[in-house]
Amino acid sequence: MRLKRVALAATGLLWSVSAFAQDWRAPPGDLLSPPTHSGFAPDPYTTIVDVGGGVDAAGEIGGACVGYIGSAPDLSMHFTTDGHLPLNFSTQGFEDTVLVIRGPSGSYHCDDNSGNGRNARFRFAQPESGYYDVWVGLKTAGTRATVEVSVSELDDREASYHQ
Repeated sequence: MRLKRVALAATGLLWSVSAFAQDWRAPPGDLLSPPTHSGFAPDPYTTIVDVGGGVDAAGEIGGACVGYIGSAPDLSMHFTTDGHLPLNFSTQGFEDTVLVIRGPSGSYHCDDNSGNGRNARFRFAQPESGYYDVWVGLKTAGTRATVEVSVSELDDREASYHQ
């Protein structure tokens, strides 16, 4: 009888622990799917991500890369371009954000403060088809923040009318 109680208690404990792994507030995954081809709608595509980390972008990547990012990308997408429209990535948040983007050719592209205020923005004037891995980082080491990330084919003037 005692063994049966221990087994039931252990089962209840495992069930309780696994229930906390589910985030009931998270939207369904299909609402967070990034664009896959030119002419996507809605444009801009936006998502909210928790960003920051302990990887020093300047030390790991170099070039114009600054700030601190996580080890895994915050957004990954396979994109097929029609060759006529640009592809813009931008951030919007209260912290000083940076962008690190690994394009289809394997090259890294970085930005700090080209967006509004202390936000980042990077524009591929003639994007390639393929995988884009996007890291959003912060200028301060060891900090985390919630940031809106946008992907758009529209320029800033057009985007303000099509949101």
